[in-house]
Amino acid sequence: MHEYSILEELIKREGGYVDHPADRGGPTKYGITLKTYRRLDPDATEVELKALDVESAIEIYEQLYIRPYGLTSTFIPYKRIQEFLIDYAVHSGPKHAVKALQKLIGTTPDGVVGPRTSAKLRDYVAQYGETTTLVRLVKERVLYLGRVIAKRSANAVFAAGWMNRVMEFCDV
Repeated sequence: MHEYSILEELIKREGGYVDHPADRGGPTKYGITLKTYRRLDPDATEVELKALDVESAIEIYEQLYIRPYGLTSTFIPYKRIQEFLIDYAVHSGPKHAVKALQKLIGTTPDGVVGPRTSAKLRDYVAQYGETTTLVRLVKERVLYLGRVIAKRSANAVFAAGWMNRVMEFCDV
């Protein structure tokens, strides 16, 4: 068992195997692209990606998206913020998600949550509250996705789904 309850929700949100022609990520299962899967097994095939099971996907999320970037409860002790950042990391890349947090709280955006970012986050939440912090992160992510769509019009096909996904975290 793992400590990240968000991962089951994330896997449901991402869905099973998809190879949408407008998705530059290419073949994906549970939100894990073939390129990402090949970081663990350089010879992995699309057939192997299609066969990926949920527990293996969870291990990949923990190994490639959560631990290396400090998205753990040790550094992010606010469950809703942590879950949002994990979803953001899977959807838009872990460094991007962490840098968005770091810019918001006013610390050096290096893409990894460590003791300094964690302390700054605690100070920020103490000043503004967990809900306000989360809402500000949601706002940043919506603006970011808007820029992604504006930069590449083919992404517009995903706009409604992306916005629905982000807004799921606004039930505060």
